Amino acid sequence: MASGSSEGEGSDTRWDTAFRRDLRHELRENLLETQRTREVMSVPDELLKKLEEGDKLYDKVVSSREAAIDSEHFKLLSEIARHQSQSSRGELIHFDQRVYSEKLLSLMGGRLGGPPDWTVLGKLFIKSFKVAPTTQFLHGALDPVPVVQKSARQAKRASKSVTTERPKELTEFEEKEETTTRDVSILINTLKRVFEEQGIDKIHYFKFIIDPESFSHTVENIFHFAFLIKEGRAGLIIENGEPYIHLNIGGGGATGGTNQGIISINMKMWKDLIDKYDITESMIKKRQ
Repeated sequence: MASGSSEGEGSDTRWDTAFRRDLRHELRENLLETQRTREVMSVPDELLKKLEEGDKLYDKVVSSREAAIDSEHFKLLSEIARHQSQSSRGELIHFDQRVYSEKLLSLMGGRLGGPPDWTVLGKLFIKSFKVAPTTQFLHGALDPVPVVQKSARQAKRASKSVTTERPKELTEFEEKEETTTRDVSILINTLKRVFEEQGIDKIHYFKFIIDPESFSHTVENIFHFAFLIKEGRAGLIIENGEPYIHLNIGGGGATGGTNQGIISINMKMWKDLIDKYDITESMIKKRQ
């Protein structure tokens, strides 16, 4: 044993010089035996046996010299296993599309000069298909009820007894449309009355539209006045940054077309406008 060996090495017999020399001899003999028999080592069991023998010898290896011989042996076994894998792969049966097509065409009678008979192939494969399950009724099949023919007099009598009822949604829509039309008429009449009583041809938009006691009524007035703008019965003009309402005489609208816009209002704006223009009462009466 070398003088530089540690205490742990001294207590392990595998570090003994004679033991390592004998181990190297066994490893070389095992390597040479594998090299001599690699040509006849075609059985996987033989290759596995050699690998197990190498593992037993490797358990005794503690030095790099012996490990180098063992790695060379393992490399040789890996090459033998690779060659066996390639040779076994070459022995497998390969699928030839051309041969398969020719056999299939021959089976269906396509070589007799006519088109292939696909029903032959269908009869062969139908055995592999599952049959669709039949429908099972809970209380058996439904019994057909015979249709009773009515006479012309009975059919006429039944048609007279049927009363038509209009859809509820359509009725409610028509009622809302009539209410809106009535409110628009009240608005235009109020506007004409104010113009006649005050002898004016224009009036401030917010002073006419806003109801200082009801925000919802103010919103309704803005909505209904939009119809007057759309129909051309009234218009808006801007003077010194303030909106004013004027009437279109004739109610047909201007021939040059109309420009419409969108106005938005909230509770804070409504209160600010009341204070700004000192509005104390509404010119437009609420609908009773």
